[in-house]
Amino acid sequence: MSVLYIGVCSFGNKSLLQSGFYPKGVLSMANRLQHYSSRFNALELDSPFYALPDRAAVFQWIVDTPTDFLFGMRVPSLFTFHRMRWENFPQWLLRTLPKELQGQALRREDLSKEQRRALFEEFISVIEPLHRRKKLGYLLFQFPPWWNFRREHLVYLRRIREQTGPLPLAVEIRHRSWLEVGNRDHFLGLLREENIAYVAVDQPQLAWTIPDECPVTAEWGSVVRFHGRNAAVWEKLGASTAE
Repeated sequence: MSVLYIGVCSFGNKSLLQSGFYPKGVLSMANRLQHYSSRFNALELDSPFYALPDRAAVFQWIVDTPTDFLFGMRVPSLFTFHRMRWENFPQWLLRTLPKELQGQALRREDLSKEQRRALFEEFISVIEPLHRRKKLGYLLFQFPPWWNFRREHLVYLRRIREQTGPLPLAVEIRHRSWLEVGNRDHFLGLLREENIAYVAVDQPQLAWTIPDECPVTAEWGSVVRFHGRNAAVWEKLGASTAE
């Protein structure tokens, strides 16, 4: 029988805190997660997109949620071709970077292949306990709007499957070239072959956004994310999540 998991992205975002969802006196992160997981059966963690999670926090997430609770998790921004702030990198990595990069928001290209591999392996090792306890719903690779269909990008998708082994993966592409005639079959075929979920997105329909559909590509399930339909600010630089 199919199971539907429903949750929000981040249990401590400003909108949720101001909504009255949490009772008075529920202030600590642990208490908030316990309350949240008594109402929802899933949560997408947004914070790993900005910095690697703390190992102790991962074990606390396991303890503070029911046995059948699932976490989705955005992978660190560097691995989806976004920039990552200097201060959010582990100290062992910062010590190996050139001084001229200090204080900057770094790109993937600012790190060597060896450094990127070591950083990704550390991320996987930190979150692996969630998978062992059957609480990892998916790792979300959310790529930027400019990341269009290219052969080398298909190669990158295969590479992340090789590096994540059996972990459940979900890919969100945001440029409609991936689903255009001639590209669609290559892309969706790869996802099915690698058992990666295509992420369906509820969003405004603009010239560059993906069409409103939900192809099923993974045996373990599908992922739908609701981004909001405020088309007026969809392309606005610096628009807030609330907008």
